[in-house]
Amino acid sequence: MMRPSLQRVPASSAAARLGCRAYALLFDDIDTRLCPADQEIFGSPGRAQVALTNEIYQALGCPETFLFCPTEYCASRAVPNVAKSTYLATLGTDLTQGRSILSPHRLLI
Repeated sequence: MMRPSLQRVPASSAAARLGCRAYALLFDDIDTRLCPADQEIFGSPGRAQVALTNEIYQALGCPETFLFCPTEYCASRAVPNVAKSTYLATLGTDLTQGRSILSPHRLLI
């Protein structure tokens, strides 16, 4: 099954027309289970979030300020831990460069 594409959000979106130049995509404190269709397409929550984040980032014209908050935003949320988390490893290798990763408490990168 092919991954459906998002309807492109042009850089001249309503938010941009109103002067928005900074964006944030926040996946903190959400359910990590994927529906069966998304599981078949993406295989993991990390890959699903990376695909969505990269597509939105590019659709917005790669804004200078684009923050991303991962679901596993701190050690107590990392499964099984920060060093062995496949979710965090996926983010580290597959997210398009150019955004900051943050936690609800402080900037991580």
